[in-house]
Amino acid sequence: MNRRTMLRGGASLMLAATLALAGCGSSDNGGGGGGLLGGDKKDASVALTEATTKMQETSYKTKMDLGGLGTMTGVSDGKKKVHEFVMDVTTQGQTVNTTMRIIDGVTYMKMKMDGASTLPGFDGKTWRKIEGGGPGSLGGFDASQMTKSLQSAVDAKWEGDVIKGTIDMSKSAESLGLGGQAAAQVAGKSVPFEAKLDGEGRLTNYKLDMSSLGAAGGASKYDITYSDYGTPVDVQVPPASEIAKS
Repeated sequence: MNRRTMLRGGASLMLAATLALAGCGSSDNGGGGGGLLGGDKKDASVALTEATTKMQETSYKTKMDLGGLGTMTGVSDGKKKVHEFVMDVTTQGQTVNTTMRIIDGVTYMKMKMDGASTLPGFDGKTWRKIEGGGPGSLGGFDASQMTKSLQSAVDAKWEGDVIKGTIDMSKSAESLGLGGQAAAQVAGKSVPFEAKLDGEGRLTNYKLDMSSLGAAGGASKYDITYSDYGTPVDVQVPPASEIAKS
């Protein structure tokens, strides 16, 4: 297998695992909390919109279960527009560790694949700069934007301290990383979700079930925890000496 094929295959593995990745106050933990406790709750749709808007204005940590494919952890600063995500994905017996840094809309990615550490691009040390590309491409993908899909929630209602409803995929495909044929396949469909907010109205958990979409939906189910709002985030452009020139 030549270098070009390996790079294309590795990128495909990584993209398949991240078709619906997560997006991305004070420094107290927000993870795992219940809903808005005490008093009258806001309208569910309003609460979701406000929660996702806040995420574009502060920093936080992300932890995601990729529905059996693996896991992802990350840090984001929505105001500075910097993010870093680390994914460990296993599919068809192949394990891939991928680190993505997104800085001012530019993506830097390095990968480490079992049995391929001597190949350029898979040594876990060499970064690749990925610019441009539309929805569904690596260059056009930003995991921190996934929560924007909650702004397209349909029939959102409180059930105890959990908000439940469905996501309109016609409006959310791009924020979930879907483009091209995959976006066309899910147009007009909807998928169920659950969301939890803390006492300050911040998103702490987002569960999304895309199993009804088949292969177009990537991993079938996602369970994403958001925590440590206000955490310091220091994500830098990799040194030029570590970025591949081609």
